[in-house]
Amino acid sequence: MFVHSCTSCGKRQLTFPSQLSGVTSTDQGMVVSFTCWCGSTQTLDYSPFDGGRARDLVDA
Repeated sequence: MFVHSCTSCGKRQLTFPSQLSGVTSTDQGMVVSFTCWCGSTQTLDYSPFDGGRARDLVDA
């Protein structure tokens, strides 16, 4: 579970495992895809190279 600020609805809400749709490994870390409560597909970039902080990306 994590908190995310949606780029579509602008709300900051908890995201649960049931909302996850995929995890992709990249050279920079992992990209997590999920669906916001509003129905918008979102992605979150998680990089171990920046201390493990998650960075919001644009909605897919």
